[in-house]
Amino acid sequence: MNLYKKLFALTGLFAFTVLGLNAENVGWRRDGSGRFQNANPPTEWSTTKNVVWKTPLPDWSNASPIIVGKRIFICSEPNELLCLSSKDGRILWRKKNSYEKILPSESTRSLPRTHKVDGYTSPTPVSDGKYVCAIFGMGTLVCYDMKGKLQWTKQMPTPNRRNWGYCTTPLLVDGRLILHMKDIIALDVKTGKKLWATPATSLKWGSPVLMAIGDVKAVVTASGDILDVSSGKRLHKIYSGLTYNAPIVEGNKIYMIQNGGKAFEISGGTAKKLWTTRPKKDRYYASPLFHDGIIYAVTQKGNFSAIDAKLGELIYSKKLNIGRTVYPSIALAGGLLFVSSDNGKTAVVKPGPLFKKISLNKLEKFRCSPWFQGDKIYIRGMKHMYCIGK
Repeated sequence: MNLYKKLFALTGLFAFTVLGLNAENVGWRRDGSGRFQNANPPTEWSTTKNVVWKTPLPDWSNASPIIVGKRIFICSEPNELLCLSSKDGRILWRKKNSYEKILPSESTRSLPRTHKVDGYTSPTPVSDGKYVCAIFGMGTLVCYDMKGKLQWTKQMPTPNRRNWGYCTTPLLVDGRLILHMKDIIALDVKTGKKLWATPATSLKWGSPVLMAIGDVKAVVTASGDILDVSSGKRLHKIYSGLTYNAPIVEGNKIYMIQNGGKAFEISGGTAKKLWTTRPKKDRYYASPLFHDGIIYAVTQKGNFSAIDAKLGELIYSKKLNIGRTVYPSIALAGGLLFVSSDNGKTAVVKPGPLFKKISLNKLEKFRCSPWFQGDKIYIRGMKHMYCIGK
């Protein structure tokens, strides 16, 4: 490892320590970055090859799995939270969460409309190791302990004004559960009590991510709002052009990649735009990934781009030929990039300025972003939960 990489690794470790991000504060894409640097997964698999176990599930879901200790938390349509054993895939407990029980006076009200691709369980659960929280597309928000005992539940404002559904995953930071609904809201994870609410610029579909601004922890939304986690005070407002995916944060920089990619630097009390670039024009459902000075992004049709993070210049753009629609976000594990489509195909790509595809793998259909831990890959398929390993 050269000096640059050593410094980069130490800087990343310091950032995680400052933010308090550890194995017990997890959610979508682990910490929102998509990087699983301590994992060493296989690069080849199929429905019969390198499958350690698979568990039949009650229904489909787009929500990604998260792992806390030896427990896997996943969702199932239209309102179910499940806990599985990461060792053998056994279902330890499952809880249905109907808003009719929360609002009995409205028990005859039909479910809010949603798109057939989105459903009601696209948001990924979040956990701090003591509690696990999930929100469903009908606005039902729940908090359980690790053994499946309900701690509290709330009915939030139904956020699907466009009848396309809701898929924004909450953040869990310092005991605050932060949700981007019609407003950006923080709740006490122990009690469900509202701590603050700040009007949001707009609500699209990308999930908020965490950022350190000096010694202040901030939440960055896909709408470009940057808020103080502790108070909800708006610190900055930047470009709000993301429709489907999430911003990525690296140090004091924010990258927003869509039809036009933009980079911002947050320094002191200012937010400075660094560059604008134009990768492949198409929808970007998948969120991008930063690694070693390069941003990797992929369109819904599988056009895969590498962008110089410092200059915003396009390094290359390649067609992955993984078919269908690319909903899962890019992941980094074992020093390799994993890019999937909803037909179950995953391309394994070597990072760097030269494009090199290592392998192409096929599983059942899925839309989740896979989870990597040790030498295993965990994928929530439409019909089964998979553990992939050598």
